[in-house]
Amino acid sequence: MSNFKLYGTLGCHLCEEAESWLKHFFPWASYMYVDIACDEKLVESFGLRIPVLSNGIDDVNWPFDIQQVHRLFLEQAAIEPQKTTTLSSEAPLPSRRVLLPRTEK
Repeated sequence: MSNFKLYGTLGCHLCEEAESWLKHFFPWASYMYVDIACDEKLVESFGLRIPVLSNGIDDVNWPFDIQQVHRLFLEQAAIEPQKTTTLSSEAPLPSRRVLLPRTEK
């Protein structure tokens, strides 16, 4: 799953939020963070859309939702079936429990 790239740039609060979101909902996923400021072509392509998650075939702009990211993983699995695990259209979406601090009364 290393073909996934998260395009962003330093100091972008939305990029930081997107990275936290990915780590929360897809902790098993691996991706490469690409700073678009290092390449003028990337700035032209993604400058107004960052953060952008890409699998090399399709892109998803922020704010992502679980179904969009799951679809990217499924597309990648269709390309590299020998390298993927059990990602299928029938695989359950990952779920995470969020614990909030208890407020005292």
